[in-house]
Amino acid sequence: MYTYKPKTKPALWESAFPSQARTVAREKARVRCRVRPVSRSRKAILEAYAIQRETFLAKVRWCPVAKACLGKRVRATEVHHVRGRTGKLLLDERHWLAVSRWGHEVIHRNPKFASKKGWLAGKGQWGRAV
Repeated sequence: MYTYKPKTKPALWESAFPSQARTVAREKARVRCRVRPVSRSRKAILEAYAIQRETFLAKVRWCPVAKACLGKRVRATEVHHVRGRTGKLLLDERHWLAVSRWGHEVIHRNPKFASKKGWLAGKGQWGRAV
């Protein structure tokens, strides 16, 4: 943690009110603390997800969205989370779908069509693992 170190001599009031001076120093130290963009536990989960994602994409190579819409095989490069990414759903492969970039856009731009095909969770199923 960053500690506040004054560069000049303390003001006269600081010697008269030392407890208040410590409070001011603590508040300045708090302001200068750096906040992590991602917590340690979330970072570990994201690292595990990256490894699991690569192995999943190596197993499932073709995009089902492109096959259904365009009638041709397109290489899957992304993972679509059918029920969302919150909590344990991020690592739950049962609700993953290997798609191409184009297929991913089709799913998110046409949610009703994607729900009918089973590529997007219906009402009441979003965010639930089972």
